[in-house]
Amino acid sequence: MELDRNGFNCIDLFKYIMAYAVVSIHIGAMGAYIFPAPVEWTIRQAVPFFFIVSGFLMTRKAVCLKGKALQRFYVSRGLKFLRLWGVWALVYLPVCIVSSWGTGSFESLARSFALNMLFRGEYAVAWPLWYLYALAFYCFAMAFTARWRIASILFVMVCTGLMIIQWLYFNGLSDSSLVRYTGIGTERNFCGAFYVIVGSFVYKMRECRQKVLPGLVLAGLSAAMFMVNAPFWPAIGGAGFAILTTGIVLPASRIWFSLREQSMWIFYTHMYVVWIFCNMDLPDFIRTSACLFSVAVLVCCGLLALALWRLQRLPSCRFLTFLIK
Repeated sequence: MELDRNGFNCIDLFKYIMAYAVVSIHIGAMGAYIFPAPVEWTIRQAVPFFFIVSGFLMTRKAVCLKGKALQRFYVSRGLKFLRLWGVWALVYLPVCIVSSWGTGSFESLARSFALNMLFRGEYAVAWPLWYLYALAFYCFAMAFTARWRIASILFVMVCTGLMIIQWLYFNGLSDSSLVRYTGIGTERNFCGAFYVIVGSFVYKMRECRQKVLPGLVLAGLSAAMFMVNAPFWPAIGGAGFAILTTGIVLPASRIWFSLREQSMWIFYTHMYVVWIFCNMDLPDFIRTSACLFSVAVLVCCGLLALALWRLQRLPSCRFLTFLIK
């Protein structure tokens, strides 16, 4: 069991916290709730944080590899993420069918499902899947460009450009055709890859002795940019939190390993819980309160993750580990 991971236990703690932030994002989307600005800014750091930390940890392992060894590393990682994506796509298939049934013909739904999964890596309520799909996309792109520096630079430029285009689109500053014709729906994969690239740059700060202050400065800058709706505030905030977690050293303990695995269970399973709650006949005082509804969903997600984590530790249920690793 990996207890210390070379002083990065704070990353495991923050991953557990940010997993709940991802749940909160989807609670707001599914339940049409509007959170206060400070809450909205905090939870919106979660997705960039997960990608940036993934980039940080992958770069940590890839930095000493070159040539074919580096290519093999990225291919193996890409295949791992693609396997996890495929498994969870099957897990979410029933709820995708139920949630979409009756909204169109079988042919149109099947076509929509296939196109969304192929180009975006997600469908309907299976929103967590695009994270795995984007990570696989990044790894395969890096494996392809690893031998040519100019290709790697071009990949970084394309990811950054599509990130800007997506921001313009979602803020109403660009016609939707600009997004449609610059990636055919794959811009989310490029944007996910952009955050992973940010994580690789964060790794380059590993020799910096003072990390807490830069992390706090970036987080504060992100908050200020959020207030004026400036571009890239999630990337800056996510990078700030990532730097902050690498600068805080927590004592070695088995709890960090357990929180790391529970964060994965929360991340991958939470949309089932959110979907069930959104379709339950709940009392009005819960349904109309974003706070009560969110607390109920978050508690259930945490309990489900804890139960699955304990279950996977049983000799007869070791196969469950296949779903998160």
